[in-house]
Amino acid sequence: MINPAMNVVFPNSNESLISRGCLAGLMRSIMIVTPPIKLVARGLLQGYGFEQIEQLTDYFVRLMDYFKTVLSVYCQYNFSLKSVRSIIEAMNRLSVNEKGAEAEESLFCEAVRQVIGLNLDNETKEHLNTFVGLLVGSFGSAPILHQEDAFNSKVEELIKSVSAKAAVIVVGGSLEGKTTVIRESAKRSDSTVYMVNHGCYSLSELFGESEGTSGILPLLFKNSMSSWIVLDGAIGRTVNDQFGLLQSCMAINCANPSAKLLFETDSLAEATPSLLSRTNIVTVHGINTIELLIDSQLNEKLTAIVPIEILKALSQLLATALKKLLTPKKQFSLALKMTELAVARTCCNNLSLLFEQNSIKLAEKDLKESRKIVDKLGAWAVTWSLGCFVFPETFTKFEAALNEVFKLDNLPPGGVLHHTLTSSLEWAAW
Repeated sequence: MINPAMNVVFPNSNESLISRGCLAGLMRSIMIVTPPIKLVARGLLQGYGFEQIEQLTDYFVRLMDYFKTVLSVYCQYNFSLKSVRSIIEAMNRLSVNEKGAEAEESLFCEAVRQVIGLNLDNETKEHLNTFVGLLVGSFGSAPILHQEDAFNSKVEELIKSVSAKAAVIVVGGSLEGKTTVIRESAKRSDSTVYMVNHGCYSLSELFGESEGTSGILPLLFKNSMSSWIVLDGAIGRTVNDQFGLLQSCMAINCANPSAKLLFETDSLAEATPSLLSRTNIVTVHGINTIELLIDSQLNEKLTAIVPIEILKALSQLLATALKKLLTPKKQFSLALKMTELAVARTCCNNLSLLFEQNSIKLAEKDLKESRKIVDKLGAWAVTWSLGCFVFPETFTKFEAALNEVFKLDNLPPGGVLHHTLTSSLEWAAW
């Protein structure tokens, strides 16, 4: 920001700064730095006495990204730090004296709707409501689903592996349940878990630059009594080359021999034979799955009003659809980053609302048209849980992908996004 003192005249003189050539001396640039959203949101939340500080702060960061992309066309809004303050003040007003961790997500949702949704048209308001529901559903305290037998089996396997060797690699895909298994295993072993994303740090930060300078790992090992140090991230050159240094660091600095070193990774492709021979390996696959979540949610919400055969078929179709639509090859331009489990949960919630609002109840007689019913419900749920966040320029691509999953005869002409389902499960234009 520049303050141009354009033509200041000296007292008792007709000479201005411009004529003296002094203008450059007064024209100094001033840099204005906007405080980070996280800092402001965290401070306000703490000041008002909320409990879920970190989680709510994360919501605000993602909400501001959403403002800049989807709602930026609304000139009446200045999506800035003032928006954050207004929403938190509204949360405080709504909470009266009943602040509590369980209520704070609901307060956040309601405050956003009141502050931001006030002057939006109905369609965009629905878009905002869906986004907020997805945001809280994605990062809220929903129970972790896992197959009990498989889960317990993996926990026992990891405990035995950690007892046998000082270093263990836990390998599995994203959202497969690696961290869940590690934390539960440590809990049953009366140990504390320290997670370190080693890819974010240099070697000097991890190990220290010299004997007099302690890095992250030596400090952790020195203060570890009964702890599991988990290095999270890809096993690449750093881990392969520095494994000997890791073991030496642990042996020299460790306060207690019961401390353990674990690696959490999604692939062993770059692990060297030397590393593999000196560690135990535990694979974790399918502990948390999209099928389990959809089965659980649909059974909980719709068992009383939908025949079990239709529920099973709908569950399988939704899982298949989301896996196909969210693969890297289907790179739609989305308004926010979404995981399979987050979209799946939103699909189930949307279906529950559809049945509730339209008083829909299916009976045994509907089984003969089950494929048509399942296609309609599945396409509607996926579109309003995922498709509504696809930017207009890539929506044609999304519709084409939708047609690959669901039977074209059961989809409405003009696209699902422009239609809703009636109480008789017929397509109707908005």
